[in-house]
Amino acid sequence: MLKMNHEVSVSKNQTRCDDQSLSFALDKGAHLVMFGAEHCGVCQVIWPQLLVALDERWSSLKLHYIDCGKHQENCAQHGVYSLPVVRLYFDGRLYLEKMQVFSLGPFIADINALCEQYSVQNDR
Repeated sequence: MLKMNHEVSVSKNQTRCDDQSLSFALDKGAHLVMFGAEHCGVCQVIWPQLLVALDERWSSLKLHYIDCGKHQENCAQHGVYSLPVVRLYFDGRLYLEKMQVFSLGPFIADINALCEQYSVQNDR
């Protein structure tokens, strides 16, 4: 189970890790976790696009960004050695993972389909 501690809320559904220990529990609900870094240009482009595409439609989907530039050891403990890595969890189980080079449109479509299938409710 992936965990993160000392989160800093950025928006209603988004958190950015602000501490060396990654200890948030993913065992309940829907979570999209992106492992990125400031030096990763692709990460800097993908993350805002994911927020725009998913935040409004799936308000119950919690969006987490982990900066591997600041937390290299913790990212390595989760098997993240190249960036970006984006993982979708439902109730603690990994359902979808994309890494390095991937098309954002089909990935967002896959996330939307899984959220519909697993009844992530839009509470807006």
